[in-house]
Amino acid sequence: MNGIIEQLNKVGSENNFIKLIKSAGIEDKLNNEGPFTIFAPNDEAFNELPESTLEELTTNSKGLREVLNYHIVTEEITKRDLENIPILETLQGDNLLIETQDEKTTVNDALIIKTDIKYSGGRVHVIDSILMPWMKSIYKTIKDRDYLGNIAKVIEKAEMEKTLSEKQEITLFCPNDSAFGVYTTSLRFKLDDVTNYETNPIGQIEDILKTKETAYSTLKDHLILKKISTKELSQMNMIVNENNKDVAIVMSGDQVLVGNATIIIPDIECSNGIIHIINIILTPAY
Repeated sequence: MNGIIEQLNKVGSENNFIKLIKSAGIEDKLNNEGPFTIFAPNDEAFNELPESTLEELTTNSKGLREVLNYHIVTEEITKRDLENIPILETLQGDNLLIETQDEKTTVNDALIIKTDIKYSGGRVHVIDSILMPWMKSIYKTIKDRDYLGNIAKVIEKAEMEKTLSEKQEITLFCPNDSAFGVYTTSLRFKLDDVTNYETNPIGQIEDILKTKETAYSTLKDHLILKKISTKELSQMNMIVNENNKDVAIVMSGDQVLVGNATIIIPDIECSNGIIHIINIILTPAY
C-alpha cells in the first residue's frame, strides 16, 4: 500500500499539505508509527490563508509541527465512526470538534470533502480549510516560535510573562532574532545605566538583558496596550508606546513601517492580543 505522500499525490489537490509534511520531516512517522487519521486540507484551503501566515509556517519548524499535529489523530477512524464521535484529541494535544448534519461532517469548521482514503499508516479525510490550534497567549505564542528566542529572553528578564499571558487587547511589535544587534546610526550606544536610555538606545541582546530595568524599558518600546491590526495601522501616522514615546507609522508600498522597523510577518492573532514581527529593534529616537 502507498505511503502518505504517494497516496496524497494519487488523490491530487493536496500539494501544499504534502510540502508541509516534507518540510516538517514527519513522512516516516506517518508511514510507520500509526495507525493515524489525518485531516488533510486541499490546496484551495491554502489559498484562503494569508501569504504571511503560510510563510511563517514554512520558516517556523516548531509552529509547523504543532499545526500539522493538530490535523492528526492517533487512531484510524472511518467517516462512519466520525458520525458518532463529538470530540477527538489530536497529536498536538488540543481537541477537534466533530459534527454531522444531513450526511455532511465538519471538523471544527472544516467540511470533509473526500473520505476514507487508505494509506500504509492509516486513513486520510480531505477537508476544505486549515485547522488552526486554539489561540495561545502572546507569551506562549512567542515561546513556541524558534525565531523569537531573544525577545522571549527579554520578556523573562523583565518579568513580564504573566502580563503578556493575561492582560487583554495587547499589541506587541516583536523583533525576530536576527533583529538583535542590527545597528543603524541611531543604534550606537554604551549602556552605563537606564537613565541614559534615551540617548543610548539598546541593540545587542547582552546589553538588553543586563538588568531587569533595561529589559523592561526595551519591551515597553514595543508594546501598545491596545490591539491594532496592520489594516488599522495603515490608516494611522502615529502611535504611542508604553514608554510614552511617539512611534511613526509609514506605508511603503504594501509594507507597514513602524518607527525604524518593517513589519515582515503581520497579524499573528493571540488569545490576548496580536503580534507583528519586525526586522529591527525599535528605539526611542524615531
